[in-house]
Amino acid sequence: MLRSVKWIDRIIKGRHGIYRVYTMFFLILCLLCYGLHIMFGRSFIWSADGWNQHYKALIYYSRYIREIILTFITEFRIVIPQWDLYIGEGSDIIQTLHYYAIGDPFNILCFLVPTAYMHIYFDFAIILRIYVAGLIFIKLIRYEGITDEYGIQVGAINYCFCQYIICMMSYHPYFLNPMVFLPLLVFAVEKVLYERRYSWMIVSVALAGVSNIYFFYIYVIMIIIFVIVRLLTFKFASLKAALGFLFGIVWSSVFGVMLGAVIIFPVVFSFMNDSRLGSGNSIHLFYPIEYYLSLPKVLFMDSNKLYELYVGVSAIGAVILVYKFVTGIRGIKKDKLRYFKNNPIACLAFISFIFIIFPFFGQMMNGMTYRCNRWSFALELLISFIVAKEWNNIMDIEKKDGLLVGVILSVYLIFIFFIEQSRDIYVIEETALSLCTLVFLVCIKDKTEIKQRVCFLLLIASVVVLSHHRFSISLTGGTENRAGINFRLHSNEAFAVKAIAEKDGVNEPFRYASNPPTMNAGMLEKVSATNFFFSNANPYHVKYEKNMGVSNDMDFFHIDYNERDILLEMAAVRYFATQDEQLVPDGYFFKETYTDGKYKEWYIYENAFPLSLTYSYPLNGGFLEEEVWNSFTETQRQEAMLKYALIDKPLEVKSEGTKIERLENVEELDYEINSNHDGIIMDNNAFYVMKDDAVLVIHTNCSKGKNLYLNIKNVSNEKINDYDLYHTYSELSTRAGVRSMDWKDCHIEDKWSMIKDKFFYDNSKNGAVMIATSDSGKGNAMAIANPDSSWYSGSRSFAIDFGVQPDYNGDIYLRFPTKGVYSFEDIRVYSVSRSSYRESIENLSKIGLDNLHMETNRISGNIICDDDRLLCFSIPFLEGWSAYIDGQKTKVYNTNILYTGIVVPKGEHSIVLEYNTPFLQLGIIVSIISFSLFILYYYLCVRKREKNAV
Repeated sequence: MLRSVKWIDRIIKGRHGIYRVYTMFFLILCLLCYGLHIMFGRSFIWSADGWNQHYKALIYYSRYIREIILTFITEFRIVIPQWDLYIGEGSDIIQTLHYYAIGDPFNILCFLVPTAYMHIYFDFAIILRIYVAGLIFIKLIRYEGITDEYGIQVGAINYCFCQYIICMMSYHPYFLNPMVFLPLLVFAVEKVLYERRYSWMIVSVALAGVSNIYFFYIYVIMIIIFVIVRLLTFKFASLKAALGFLFGIVWSSVFGVMLGAVIIFPVVFSFMNDSRLGSGNSIHLFYPIEYYLSLPKVLFMDSNKLYELYVGVSAIGAVILVYKFVTGIRGIKKDKLRYFKNNPIACLAFISFIFIIFPFFGQMMNGMTYRCNRWSFALELLISFIVAKEWNNIMDIEKKDGLLVGVILSVYLIFIFFIEQSRDIYVIEETALSLCTLVFLVCIKDKTEIKQRVCFLLLIASVVVLSHHRFSISLTGGTENRAGINFRLHSNEAFAVKAIAEKDGVNEPFRYASNPPTMNAGMLEKVSATNFFFSNANPYHVKYEKNMGVSNDMDFFHIDYNERDILLEMAAVRYFATQDEQLVPDGYFFKETYTDGKYKEWYIYENAFPLSLTYSYPLNGGFLEEEVWNSFTETQRQEAMLKYALIDKPLEVKSEGTKIERLENVEELDYEINSNHDGIIMDNNAFYVMKDDAVLVIHTNCSKGKNLYLNIKNVSNEKINDYDLYHTYSELSTRAGVRSMDWKDCHIEDKWSMIKDKFFYDNSKNGAVMIATSDSGKGNAMAIANPDSSWYSGSRSFAIDFGVQPDYNGDIYLRFPTKGVYSFEDIRVYSVSRSSYRESIENLSKIGLDNLHMETNRISGNIICDDDRLLCFSIPFLEGWSAYIDGQKTKVYNTNILYTGIVVPKGEHSIVLEYNTPFLQLGIIVSIISFSLFILYYYLCVRKREKNAV
């Protein structure tokens, strides 16, 4: 390859020359594709999830490993921190951060890097993942018998610089790991098939499982499909040989899972309890029309209409794919059954096509939640394999086949010109480049070195163009600027709150809330916060917010409980930080202003009556029966928690729950809805909103000085398009005064625009928002997610706190930003007195833990009770908690849905709460035993091969 150049000739000579050439071209392409990033000082850290989740998780992980190593060096013992109060309100470390950092082999060296330079390591690890993916790809295709050097390099480049990688390298770095582990797993299966060697399978499964459980689930499905295809297409000598292959795959895979049990066991347990599983997402037979019209575009680049489906091949890759399609159709016509039986690639391509067409398979790959094509990394592997395998054939393409390929590409070009869902200037450019490449291939008849070189250069040009399209977004602010990363890391309200608390001499643990929040800032500053943004959310946290009617866009994105004072109180919030004084909850007074000097100015407020991290209820008459709790609305439940607790199971000691029908401080108000106003019609418990930004008024009579609450139960939304105003809701839209003419009188262009919006665009994923405000100036937005939404969790009931009312009025204004049918089961309005609020807080605070001490995986303190008490820790409940009273183990209760509680008898006691990640100890034991067995197995295999060789 390129042997006329002597220095390149020296590089490629030798056993590993193919890898050296790949390395050279990989580095050159990295410079060409990502060089502008370096020039403009941008990192690969996406300013959304990348900054808030991935980067902060990596920094935390580096400190985490250093802490374990330092403890071992200084104290000669291994201590694994398993729980941290400062990850949100308190979370399991391994279960939460595994999704982003822990277990990922490409992050293992991060502990060697200081925080100031972590952004360099972050970017380096991304490039390293891509590079290793190419190495594994080359190893796989060479094992499959592909020896052409150009074909190997072209396939590897197509694989390493595909749209999936170009998009995910800044969005979600660990999404690159499947590009490494899937070809590794396929290679391991082939090793079992051809050589009956199982070590590769054992190690590959272990690494893939430890790396990321979410993708491991997808790998399992894919390898099952691949093994079935191999069973059907491989010519086994006998049935016994086929069963032997299948048995070998099964036992080696199980062995691999056991080897990685230290991570796999606890994280699988966590994922099985994830809040998004079983959320009730809709299942559809087909995607919307918009999806299918956008599919042609995905050949060259990504589209946000395709449910995260990525392909994005190069120009020469597109020519090869169309050529393979043409020759494949010819083969199918000759003998359909034999063609597929002898061609596993064709079988896998057909299966991939089915997966693309029907949304059920996207949901299956995503744990039966929402429709999502994140499995498309497998499509990239299949396509790149085809490109490498067919490279030689495309060099000898005949005029007849070339003409047919040209016709197909020309029709494709015409199609994307006229279909706006697929029309894009970069797609047009790449298609034109593909046609030019095809003309060159057909016109140059001899398979010369020049021909291959030119096609190779066209491949590089194509890759560079597509990568620059993607990263032009980053250069305009989509990713973090290197120069400001370290400053911004500490430019947040957590830093300010911590400084103020130290100045105030606050020694006991506390929390802060903020809006807008700097997500996950507290975990690095060692301050507990109500904001939390990690995908593997505590299911009890989600259940709590549903029970309390908290409006949240995503069930793994928690902020400040909608600034509701009692919910913040129960979370032991002492400080509130904001940039908008209208958002300050009742009961907080101004403390000081914090300015970071560059980005933001924060107003810090302090709770006038803060509740400590531990508080207690009287055992008798201090908790609610579950039937009473369920009969209450969200507002009533919130108020009840000030006096009564809810527990998840019967107490071990004799006690009586409280049966109350009403709360003295909560009064339900009559109201009147002005519905026939501003384009809104009310009928049969539904608001028919016929225009955007429509507003209706709910008239109430709330007493001055009381808190006003609105409760809306079981809200759902159905979008209304402009087309519907003339057809489905013709009469209502006329009554609402939003339609001035009949359909037949509309201009043809307006008709076509409305028809497209109704039938061609996918509006099912989009939820809706209702914004509620009052005369006090306070309010909140209610996010209504549809079952097709990626973030749907079944939360549809809301409680809105409008704060203390300044006058005798209490009118509520509901604004609807978008047209739609907003159905509901019930609306209630409450007036809440805060006259006994301070007394209730003091009663809860009266008996709690003294000398509260936080250690690694341990909370301890002393308590003196004048009667039997239910001690509540404002720490999220997890299955791993164990409690001890005076050294004797006692039962732990899930209290008030979210928090942790224990029963403490009358008298003076020492209390200890310990946390152990569920199944971690079992996982460690299994991994150690499995590792020992694997070493023994490997040693015996080596001895056997040496003996056979002799």
